[in-house]
Amino acid sequence: MIVQFFINDDDMRGFFEGCGYACKMIDVPFTRPAYHNRCEVDMRPTLHVMVDKDNAVKAEKLFEQHIKERFLSPDLGAKLAVKKAIVTLKQKR
Repeated sequence: MIVQFFINDDDMRGFFEGCGYACKMIDVPFTRPAYHNRCEVDMRPTLHVMVDKDNAVKAEKLFEQHIKERFLSPDLGAKLAVKKAIVTLKQKR
């Protein structure tokens, strides 16, 4: 199953800063195709979450992992949501 979200940097920044983490734009190298089967390296500013004063994690990857963990955690809210979905689907038959 594929679940797609379209979330911009401002939304991720707001989420992580709301959780008490600092965010910072860091230039990350990426390659792009160039002439004659070569690649050129460019720098792209990418949002990172500062996990301590010297280490940062890409916000996109961290947010993706967080959402995956939240979807797959069988907490009480998830159990109640599944029960509600079962009742709803039974009524549609």
